[in-house]
Amino acid sequence: MINAYYFEFLAFCVALYNYERLKNSYMFWFIPFLGITFFCEVSSDYIYLMYQSSTYWIFSILIPLTTIFYGFIFYCLIKDQKLKTLFVMLGLLYLITNAYFLSITNGFSTTIILISSVILIILSCYYFYRCLLDDVDLTAYYVKSGLWIVAGILIFYSGIAIVFSLFDYIRTYKLAVNGVQLYNFIPRVLSIILYGCFIVAFILWRKPQKT
Repeated sequence: MINAYYFEFLAFCVALYNYERLKNSYMFWFIPFLGITFFCEVSSDYIYLMYQSSTYWIFSILIPLTTIFYGFIFYCLIKDQKLKTLFVMLGLLYLITNAYFLSITNGFSTTIILISSVILIILSCYYFYRCLLDDVDLTAYYVKSGLWIVAGILIFYSGIAIVFSLFDYIRTYKLAVNGVQLYNFIPRVLSIILYGCFIVAFILWRKPQKT
């Protein structure tokens, strides 16, 4: 069985190893983010296995925090100041919307995941569009790192959006791979791509840059 936290931990170790290069830049924040994500994943499995208790509440907190973190990364990557202001406003709107859905949902909500996925897919596509429009220097290390990060986010959340839009269908017909439901299996496979892209981005990053 594939466990996402193996790859989270590997990405965390690579980021930590490259601390000197990542510090004084937005890339540094991947270190605490990956550490928190890894802790939440491991805690979720431990609580479920030891106490057979629901851990949906962990992901109800982790999913919006992850979305806000990636939103912060896009905030740093995109240079348009007007868009930065818009990002902050949309981020606040997202948190309010997310809080509303949490208040009316007692258990697992695919709506929260789908909203997060759509937001990150749109931001990823816009970033690639701006790179093409602005004819950026693709040889610059900070551009290459950014492209790898955004590519990982786009691939991961495109898959997430598809699989969780079919959540009820998958659950009804018990679609699985080796006994693992598709809505669990697909995210684990896509995690390899996501964190693999992050690892490449950390390695490509060269000098500390103040942002």
